[in-house]
Amino acid sequence: MMNSFRLRADWAGTATGSGRRRWLGVAMVGALVVGGCSSDGSDGAAGDGPVDETTVETEPVDTDSTAAPQVPASTVTGLSIVAELEVGDAPWTAVVVADLAWVPHRGGITAVDASLTPVHQLDLVGHPETPLWFDDRLWFADIAEPVVTVVDPDQPTAFFEVSAGQQGFTPVAAQGSVWVPNRADGTVTRIDPETLESSTIPGLDGVARLVELDDEIYAVIETTIWHVSAEGGPEKVGALPPAPPLEAFGARWAVDGDELVVAGGPVDRVVIGSPIVEVDATDDSIIVVAQSGILRIDPNQGVITGGLDVKARQPLVGESGVWFVIGEPGETTTIGYADGQSLELFETTVDGIPDDFASLDGTLIVSIKRGAEVVAIVADGA
Repeated sequence: MMNSFRLRADWAGTATGSGRRRWLGVAMVGALVVGGCSSDGSDGAAGDGPVDETTVETEPVDTDSTAAPQVPASTVTGLSIVAELEVGDAPWTAVVVADLAWVPHRGGITAVDASLTPVHQLDLVGHPETPLWFDDRLWFADIAEPVVTVVDPDQPTAFFEVSAGQQGFTPVAAQGSVWVPNRADGTVTRIDPETLESSTIPGLDGVARLVELDDEIYAVIETTIWHVSAEGGPEKVGALPPAPPLEAFGARWAVDGDELVVAGGPVDRVVIGSPIVEVDATDDSIIVVAQSGILRIDPNQGVITGGLDVKARQPLVGESGVWFVIGEPGETTTIGYADGQSLELFETTVDGIPDDFASLDGTLIVSIKRGAEVVAIVADGA
């Protein structure tokens, strides 16, 4: 699983034709700040000493007399929908575990392989939602029944149901426990994974989601942030604490607004010039998804080597590229794929509105949350 950081706009309430090529000169998207050395001549770390600023105007450019690497052409030729499968109504985001994608939907959970062949089918009374993988088990909150369904992938038919609040959704894990926000009754359910006993934390009317940072739990309610604890009531805080940095290519890449602060890398920071939504790593690049577009950064030189002028919704960075929704979803939704090396853009469409994406063996698993289908899409030649 990729070690990524995604800043969702609703966390804080204040922040978020196949084969067609679109390219943007990176000066329109961002700029590169080149450091590399502190004021005393030693190797620079994040925040050490002054840095020289260089705006990237074309690609490639020379930076500190080091030529930016040439970007190879994409091997991708297009996107193909390779399979479609009808499951129960309103499927949510799948979670990939044990070489299967586990898809929750009204009336149960369907586990499929990359070709969307059903392998396991669990029939349930309610409507399980996007699950959490924790403690070697899957934890499905339920938006229709006051339960959390706990599934062992090795024995999926021997599942457990734990009491929870009304309209539970998207659990998170922290402090050795599972935490479930309950929309209807404004509570959080905390579950002990060993005993499966649950307790209720009240006082969170309007909870929109839970966020785990540094093993602490925070609830987002409209434009406010609340620290959630098993002892005492929720406590309002000013803002979310900084998210942990991405650790990749021997360096740490931390988000600071519209900049990447780099520790242990070839530069001290990279200025993107637009609020950063997500940072992740492909096999050979750092990929930044910003509100204004997508950027590729060479991790060995800290040089921005390309950009796409596209507003990417629901981005998912894989080993070779980025999947995302283009534009507004509706009766049909455009799904884009940007090759991680060239940032060449490819597109296809699906019927309906998808939930967040999952990836299984290089195949994109798309749950159509306003519909009853799961769709499998591949990037040809990737």
